[in-house]
Amino acid sequence: MAKQPTGFPFSPPRELQYPAVYRPGHPAVGTRLNNLAGILQKLGQAEAARRLQERALAISEAVYGPDDPEVATYLNNLAAILLELGQPEAARPLQERALAISEAVYGPGHPAVAIRLSNVAMILRELATAGAWSSRSPCGGGGQLGPMQSTNSTSSRPGSVDCFPQLIRQGLPEPPSA
Repeated sequence: MAKQPTGFPFSPPRELQYPAVYRPGHPAVGTRLNNLAGILQKLGQAEAARRLQERALAISEAVYGPDDPEVATYLNNLAAILLELGQPEAARPLQERALAISEAVYGPGHPAVAIRLSNVAMILRELATAGAWSSRSPCGGGGQLGPMQSTNSTSSRPGSVDCFPQLIRQGLPEPPSA
């Protein structure tokens, strides 16, 4: 019996050995790459996770097309990795694209849209622009965006689910100049 490598108490499952089972562009390969990227991210290996997530996204776009909800999920995940790597400028267009796909597929009141809106706001806070664009908001206010209180909000205060689509559609400003 072959000795297992140190740190691995088992052989990788056959489905992770995709070249023998699936062709490299098969959607199952994209799913497994996405899942493995998530594990690597949680283990603090964000750069390795980014490479796998980019491959998963490429497969998803090739298989499902650029406007599929699966693509939005992989865009969301890649944006999260980039944010963790300290690259909010690179994360922003990916998260905004994920939002646009989700809103087009599900409509503005869907929980998936609320999640994407919250993620866009998180990136904007990271870029230190949230205060600038919330103060110019058609939703009123002038304070910083706070955490979303509810996905069923009917409020038009900054930070509410109903307010975010208006902000996103009007276009978000560039970061304030120093």
